[in-house]
Amino acid sequence: ASSRTEIHAIITGHGWGTDSEDCAEFCVTQHKFTVTAAVELDGQLYLSKESESFEDELSSAGSDLGCAEKVPEGVTPNQHGTWPFGRAGWCPGGKANMFKANVGTLLHGGMKAIVSYEGLFDGQDYHPKPCHGDQCSSNGFDATINMKS
Repeated sequence: ASSRTEIHAIITGHGWGTDSEDCAEFCVTQHKFTVTAAVELDGQLYLSKESESFEDELSSAGSDLGCAEKVPEGVTPNQHGTWPFGRAGWCPGGKANMFKANVGTLLHGGMKAIVSYEGLFDGQDYHPKPCHGDQCSSNGFDATINMKS
């Protein structure tokens, strides 16, 4: 039996220069995990009416010196291009932060945790809009959010 149940996730955003918001590398994103307790009886899964949400926001993305300010934490300084700018969950040469949430308060012996995940921009699902003209970069690439848990 476990004495503690946690969500561990490393979330990073990559991609810029192909959509109008410069997501997902340089825009602030929110990440929501919703946990519902469940019990399995005779092969049937029964969900609790109660659930709890745990959220993380990659708030340093897009700041002018977000990564430059993290050189003392291991970020590799003085790279070419955009290295000083804050990114979504990572910086060049630095480690990505781990998001942790204790979800055990919902669970009792023998229960399962049903976890759902939402990646959001401005609190909503993100629907990229292509950039136009000077907004675009020929070196850019499409946005992705990477999550490992």
